[in-house]
Amino acid sequence: MEAEKANFEVVRMARLLGVSRSGFYRWRTAKNAGPGPLAVRREEIDRRVRESHEASNETYGSPRVTADLVEDGYQVDDLRSPRCSLLIAVI
Repeated sequence: MEAEKANFEVVRMARLLGVSRSGFYRWRTAKNAGPGPLAVRREEIDRRVRESHEASNETYGSPRVTADLVEDGYQVDDLRSPRCSLLIAVI
């Protein structure tokens, strides 16, 4: 819709595609805004998990990585670190 809005009315494209105009404009605003605070925090924690894992010669699992994060002042639950550990396994 973004590419064709110069050629067609947004109202008409939205109706033909079965989407709302407000949804299109919300998507466009979010796309131009960049990452939100939650995404930024998630990326920071993921980076810290990688660092902790690498600093332990890749021996620390999620319980020790979680303890490192808490020790460094991050507020994480017991489920966040295992998800990050899966990320490390994929890397």
